[in-house]
Amino acid sequence: MTKGNLSVLALAVGAFAIAGRVDAQSRLSGAIGATVPIGGTADRINIGYQSALAISLAPFRSPNRVRLEAAIADLTDKVASSLERRVTFFAANFVATSVTAPNAPAGYVIAGIGAYHQRTAGKGRDDAGLNIGAGISFSFGAFGAFTEARLHYIADGSKTKLFPITFGLVF
Repeated sequence: MTKGNLSVLALAVGAFAIAGRVDAQSRLSGAIGATVPIGGTADRINIGYQSALAISLAPFRSPNRVRLEAAIADLTDKVASSLERRVTFFAANFVATSVTAPNAPAGYVIAGIGAYHQRTAGKGRDDAGLNIGAGISFSFGAFGAFTEARLHYIADGSKTKLFPITFGLVF
């Protein structure tokens, strides 16, 4: 595991440790889905997958939240298909949720900043980035669930743009 991956893992573990000390308005979630490169990034990279863990924190009785998340996206290069690219990131996001009746589906928008670590062919680099997207949350048995799509812009020399589409469970 690289230094960048260890940093993201340490931040995620710290966020989950904090969750146990926060009021009842904190929620843990996990998500999986496809990551689609867009724009010039799609010329270099194939579609891949992403998995994420997050903690959402809300002020008392507010539908809006702050979501701290750590995620890993694995993709392959279009030219050398054996060349894998791993993008690991930690992001702090603001989630603005529409107000609905209890247990009814609710739409939301999400936006935030993050630290992105990209690793390809044994070389890694760290860059800042932004993300913005939308989703819908709903009840799923004893759990909450959500599906969302976001655009991640990484401020590297290639201006990497990734568009993960994920499904997640909230505990």
